Amino acid sequence: MLHSFPNVRIGLMVGIAGGAPGKHDIRLGDIVVSSAGNGKGGVFGYDFGKAI
Repeated sequence: MLHSFPNVRIGLMVGIAGGAPGKHDIRLGDIVVSSAGNGKGGVFGYDFGKAI
């Protein structure tokens, strides 16, 4: 979608299994934020401490 709309600055993917997380890193309810800087991308994970 970002390639089709070059003026979009932020892409947000939400929903169950909205992304492709690692097998052991992300659980239901976690929030993952990606921020590009210095020519490199980065992923920051935020967890509220709940596990099912």
